Amino acid sequence: MTYCCVAIDAVSLENLAVDVSELEKGIEATRRELEAARGCQDSVSVLEDFLATAEDKMNMLKADSTKAQVTEFLAAKLLYIITALSF
Repeated sequence: MTYCCVAIDAVSLENLAVDVSELEKGIEATRRELEAARGCQDSVSVLEDFLATAEDKMNMLKADSTKAQVTEFLAAKLLYIITALSF
């Protein structure tokens, strides 16, 4: 039963890593769009505002994702040690 929960958590963290990667690609595409739109002031200000907000949130999400992966790794190690000691 415990193995099942660990496996589910690992899949969820893998999905999270993929989602973060896709979001980073979207932010990068928006940066390129901003560079291409430099001639149109209205578009530039909207994109700049979006990127300012999105980049801060993206940085927090990446940090939280890294913490989750480290926590998952440590939990798996602890589970392994507990399992090994029970025998």
